[in-house]
Amino acid sequence: MVLIGLDYGTKHMGVSVGDTISKQAQPLSGFSYVNDGWFEPLQSIVEQWQPEKIVIGLPLNADGSRQPLTDQVLTFVKVLEEKIGLPVVCVDERWSTVAAKANIYAAHKTHQVKKSMVDAESAKLILEQWLLENT
Repeated sequence: MVLIGLDYGTKHMGVSVGDTISKQAQPLSGFSYVNDGWFEPLQSIVEQWQPEKIVIGLPLNADGSRQPLTDQVLTFVKVLEEKIGLPVVCVDERWSTVAAKANIYAAHKTHQVKKSMVDAESAKLILEQWLLENT
């Protein structure tokens, strides 16, 4: 089964793709958007990859409690399911950005990385976490 992974932000989104056979994911892209500007680029990715499900990171505080962005993501999930027409599941994304930056630094030996790279790598880690826990 092919899946799309998302690292949601109020102005930026990271996207990855993976599958349940290999249990691996790869970063696809990161993009900036305003209001509903996320729909067109994400719809294009969905049409290209034909996933059966979307996995999105759920931001929580270090202690596991909710934060303001948690409710925004849950609201976004409902909109996403309606607009894209696929089931969406949430995964705890604590530390995904920290791990993404560490991965990129290790691969490229630089601290100067584009936000879109970090967002896409975070989406990859979020999706791989779901694959590890659910397949």
